[in-house]
Amino acid sequence: MRISYRAKVLTFFTLLFAAFTLLLVLFQQNHERQHSRRLLETRLRSYADIVEATVKHRQPGDSTEAVHLTALLPPELRSTVITHKGVVVVETGGKQPEAMDNHVNRPEVRLAMTHGEGSDIRRSQTTHTEYFYFAKSYGDTIVRVA
Repeated sequence: MRISYRAKVLTFFTLLFAAFTLLLVLFQQNHERQHSRRLLETRLRSYADIVEATVKHRQPGDSTEAVHLTALLPPELRSTVITHKGVVVVETGGKQPEAMDNHVNRPEVRLAMTHGEGSDIRRSQTTHTEYFYFAKSYGDTIVRVA
């Protein structure tokens, strides 16, 4: 069976159009994902600033920050205040800070230590739920919100 010149050209341009359309869709999805991530980081950065302002003047051993933070922030938001050694100082997720693992090796915390801010999407070791984590360094502490 012989394919005509017109059929070859039509097939070529159809495949070229399909490839271009696929690339355009993939580019747009990637752009939307990055835009959503930037918006979420901006929002979480504001929440981290609120958490930092709330716990800035805390007294050692005072656990009332978690209660105040829970009232100030959206109920689905988790916040954690961590020292640069990875020790959890304040946690709004329901666990006692003393009972929590060291957070120094968490990706977003490491990025905050080296670059001032960091983020990561992963499953929580505490609640086993996937979160978008954002951490920001404030001198002697790191505030992480999810």
